[in-house]
Amino acid sequence: MRAALGEPSRRARSGRDLRATMTLAAAAVAALALAGCPHEVRAPEPDPALAVVAYRDALVAGRVDDAFALIHPDAREGMDLAAFRAFDARYHDAIVEQAERLVAAARAGTPEQRATVRTAAGDSTLLLTPEGWRLTAPVGAGSSPPEPAAEAAP
Repeated sequence: MRAALGEPSRRARSGRDLRATMTLAAAAVAALALAGCPHEVRAPEPDPALAVVAYRDALVAGRVDDAFALIHPDAREGMDLAAFRAFDARYHDAIVEQAERLVAAARAGTPEQRATVRTAAGDSTLLLTPEGWRLTAPVGAGSSPPEPAAEAAP
């Protein structure tokens, strides 16, 4: 009688309900899998060897602009992008060979990571150790201690 009135049969309703339940359950499982269990998330330390590999890979692939972008401005010795392109066009094989040697050296051992902190009082060099960043020399080493301020006359 219900089917005659346009209502779905019990069997049709139970099939749709089962499909809806299964779809909902699958979505819940997928959401849990994507979310994972709560845990501490920590960004990995950058690997300086990856910059050397990226430089070599850019040169090998002919992406000279990308290779140039990986050279620190202080190390470019006044060379702009146009000059680097011309240099690469003339000495490409030698540059790639040098980059291959850099990659081999970087992979042979852990690169030493240094940082320079520049202040008005001068530069300090730090070295990354397993314990964290450490000064390579005590602050003020190699220089005279600052003179005490002159006292005002009474």
